[in-house]
Amino acid sequence: QFDPKMKRHHYTPARNVPEPVRGHFKKVIDEYVDMEVIIQDGNCTHVCATVIAPKKTPPFIRIAVDFNPINTDLIIGQAHMPDIREAMGALRGCQYFSEVDMLTAFHQLRLSEQTSAMCGINTIFGVYRPLFMWEGVAPASAVLQNYLMSVWKDVPYVLQIHDNFVIGHKVWEGQ
Repeated sequence: QFDPKMKRHHYTPARNVPEPVRGHFKKVIDEYVDMEVIIQDGNCTHVCATVIAPKKTPPFIRIAVDFNPINTDLIIGQAHMPDIREAMGALRGCQYFSEVDMLTAFHQLRLSEQTSAMCGINTIFGVYRPLFMWEGVAPASAVLQNYLMSVWKDVPYVLQIHDNFVIGHKVWEGQ
């Protein structure tokens, strides 16, 4: 949610993408469009630039967005973070554990039409509008944490922190 006193528009020019990764960058953008995570739209009121970050695993780059210019104008909600007593209590009596880490966790949360229209992502290939939450937006962690806690609240033996889960089992069910 934007602070009602925020400035009306913000525009950050697209940052250059090094030639060796430009083709892959375009491929990732096209995949996001195909998956309907983003759409091309130059009419966003707050446009922030993409940043290329290196990764150890394929595809070896990660596309991030520098939302710092608008993060100061966002109202950040609170998220409950379990302390060690709660964490151990959730797993009490379990002897076996599974760990799960969500892939593209923030892309699971659809943005409202109004919020989506405000948050443009500027690339060398044009401006795109995210249809789902994007990592780097100040309230994203709190929104994700609260949403996932509501999903898992009635499931026993689950410890959830952001997009990471530990699922406890009292007996071994595998082979």
